Amino acid sequence: MLDARGNALSLTTTLNSSFGSGRMVQGAGFLLNNELDDFALGSGSANQFGLVGGAANAIEPGKRPLSSMTPTVIREGGHTASMVLGSSGGPRIITAVIGAVLRTLVLGQSLADAVRAPRFHQQWSPSATEFEPGWPEPLLDGLRRRGHEVRVVETRWASLQAIRVSPDGRVEGASDPRRGGAAVRALRE
Repeated sequence: MLDARGNALSLTTTLNSSFGSGRMVQGAGFLLNNELDDFALGSGSANQFGLVGGAANAIEPGKRPLSSMTPTVIREGGHTASMVLGSSGGPRIITAVIGAVLRTLVLGQSLADAVRAPRFHQQWSPSATEFEPGWPEPLLDGLRRRGHEVRVVETRWASLQAIRVSPDGRVEGASDPRRGGAAVRALRE
C-alpha cells in the first residue's frame, strides 16, 4: 500500500497452507492458521515445505517458527518509497520477491513483466532448483551441464503484489496473474 504522502506498507499474514488448520472461528468467519508446522518437531525433521528447523525453532516458550514472510519496502535515499512488494507462497516468497526486485531494478523490466515472469526457487534442501515453465531451454541445459539439479515443474507459485514509484513520481501497480487480483489506485487521500 502506498498513500498520497508516500507512506508505504507491505503486510503479510499467513494461514501456512491452503486452509490453515482447517478450523474456523465460530461466529468470526476466519480460519485459524497451522503455523505450528513451522516449529521444529524434532532434530532433522522437515515441515510441509521441506524446511528443516533447529534448536531456535523448537516447540517451547521463547522460540520462533521458521518464516519466509518477506514484506518489503525499498526506499530511494532512505526516504521516498520506490518499491513495495509482498507475496504468499511459503519458502518461495523470498525468491519471488527478490526475483521481481532484480528484474525491475537491475534488468530494467517493467513491474508488470517482472511480476508475471517465470520464477525459480532454491532452498538448499532439497538440493534441486525448481523452475516454472517458460525458462529458455539452453539456460536450463547449461545449468545441468554444470552439475546443477534442475527440475522444471508445472505448478506456479507465490502471489506477488507490487507497487513501483518511478523517479518522476509515476505510480505503477502489478498483481500476480498466477492468482486472482488487481492493482487498484484509490482516488482519495
